[in-house]
Amino acid sequence: MRDCTFTLSDGRKIGYLEYGTPDGIPIFLLHGTHGSRVFGLENEPLLEEENLRVITPERPGYGLSANAKGRSIASYPNDIDQLSSYLGIDKFHIAGVSGGGPYALSCASTLNRRVLSATLIASATPINMDGFGVLPKM
Repeated sequence: MRDCTFTLSDGRKIGYLEYGTPDGIPIFLLHGTHGSRVFGLENEPLLEEENLRVITPERPGYGLSANAKGRSIASYPNDIDQLSSYLGIDKFHIAGVSGGGPYALSCASTLNRRVLSATLIASATPINMDGFGVLPKM
């Protein structure tokens, strides 16, 4: 496990941790709202058994990451694009837990040449989306 920061092109710092095998299959794991880079995976044997490299970056304003004035879900993929390039990762998987889900989808859409798969874990959808948040009539 490596606890690190990286300076983005706009001068902000982004905090992240790396878990697992340094040359393993890269997965960016995005934390939920009020979460952080700390997922507690440092003793997870599955990461080494399956040859996984898990990178857990923090969103702007969380943990070691500087706040970004005017930030949006749509602007976040630029941070991941820069961080993945810095780490020497050309293609990667991305997963978002809870509030990290929309950020994972934004990255998958914007960085589609680099993202191999996107996974949402216990993530919500907007309540005004057709077909969601409405119980079926019995």
